Amino acid sequence: MSTQITGRTSAYILAGGAGTRFWPFSRSLRPKPFLRLFGGRCMLDDTRHRLLAVLGDGAIHYVLGERLAPLLAELSSPPPAANILVEPAARNTLGAVLLATAHASLRGPDQIAVMLPADHYIPDEEAFAGDFLRALDAADGGAIVTLGIKPTCPDTAYGYIEASTHASGPHAVQVKRFVEKPDRKRAEEYLAKGDFYWNSGMYFFKVSHMLEELQRINSAFTAAVEELARCLKAGDRDALARCFLELPSISIDYAVIEKAKQILLIPASFGWSDVGAWDAVAALNGGAQKGHEALIDCNGSKVVSAEGGPFVAMLGVNDTLVISTGDAVLVLDKNRAQDVRKVVDLLRELGREDLL
Repeated sequence: MSTQITGRTSAYILAGGAGTRFWPFSRSLRPKPFLRLFGGRCMLDDTRHRLLAVLGDGAIHYVLGERLAPLLAELSSPPPAANILVEPAARNTLGAVLLATAHASLRGPDQIAVMLPADHYIPDEEAFAGDFLRALDAADGGAIVTLGIKPTCPDTAYGYIEASTHASGPHAVQVKRFVEKPDRKRAEEYLAKGDFYWNSGMYFFKVSHMLEELQRINSAFTAAVEELARCLKAGDRDALARCFLELPSISIDYAVIEKAKQILLIPASFGWSDVGAWDAVAALNGGAQKGHEALIDCNGSKVVSAEGGPFVAMLGVNDTLVISTGDAVLVLDKNRAQDVRKVVDLLRELGREDLL
């Protein structure tokens, strides 16, 4: 990979999610990307660290809400203000990606923009770096490129991508279609077929190509990128906020990626989890405070305890997760981990803002 491509690459770490499925650890002022679930660094800092193997720190940007921006000062290397893109409001990943695309466009139409979730678990940094460079090369040829994860089980918590057998270059294949989170039966069928991948949510594209796709899909998106770029260049935060607030709150997948004409997939060579809920943390053996729990005659159960949380003892309880912090304890059937946001919704109805 030539430095010519990496030298015109801008990476954007999307860190604006609420992380409601990670209550009681995740709170409104410290959501999932800023949690230390797998060691000394928070998940966002882990994402940044992976990028440093292929890009300079100056090429790494952060997209998040104003209330979260101060938390970036806690990173092992706090970014300068110029590398922080503040979203005026929550507009799902469409808003974040269009804002990042506008920022990248200020560096020219040949700039390659990379969109990365802030809160994924990827232990093999060397393999990630290799796939990252291959994706840059494919994107430079004029396509939106994603890294697809080979399924290891019929998981129903992920979106799937069906890939064709037609190669596009030495590493990429063309994408046939995106599939919503399936039921168990369909997930088993996808796993058996062998040409389906989990959607990692990572996207690589040249600015000029993305603008072409946006113009074809919805010209209002192109106009928004152009206006956001103008506002960024002029430093006009009020006009930027007005433009941003007019965007629909929808994911970039639904609004753009699934409708794009030229989508390529590179099969990832690294292990991966989007760490979507507490059962994933438990499976990866993260988040536990050693010596802070006692489990007796418990099968499939796990305690995840924050520093300052109470000592937890479990006796004869199977397939149960206990998540404890200094002010709250969550007990759940591990098969219901995707439903934790219902607890957050109930707390909001009860007016318990102190726990949100």
